Amino acid sequence: MIRIEAPDELPLGPLNQEFVLYSDLQGAPPIRFWVQGLVEPSLSWSPRRILLLPGRGRSSAELIVHNRNPEIPLRLSLPSLEGISQDSLVVNLGEFQGNRQHGIQIRWEGPPPSVDVEGWIQVETGMEDFPSLRVPILVIAPKKSQP
Repeated sequence: MIRIEAPDELPLGPLNQEFVLYSDLQGAPPIRFWVQGLVEPSLSWSPRRILLLPGRGRSSAELIVHNRNPEIPLRLSLPSLEGISQDSLVVNLGEFQGNRQHGIQIRWEGPPPSVDVEGWIQVETGMEDFPSLRVPILVIAPKKSQP
């Protein structure tokens, strides 16, 4: 059995590494094998930015936070907002699926805005190597109809 263990820090993205093993048997050819993978961060979220179109059928969204490291617990704080009034945008922690995934519900309340609104949602994660995440939010005002 051959065990390959990656270092703690690797550049994000695709990984393709060739290994060659040599035998002490006379005339035995070298054994070549490849390890392929995708290096991803221990914490990810989707979507990377929130777009709401109240008045046009998209007044809510869900932000999914995914923890790839089962050894470190994911403890999300109540989300906070920057640049957007909490009277208009309601943000709640949603469904929690074990230690691996957590949903955050985002919903525009009330009438659509008269101008576009930009801001951020910030969530503390409880993880030492990624203590918080900050996701941009854009709320697009309906276009005024022209006579």
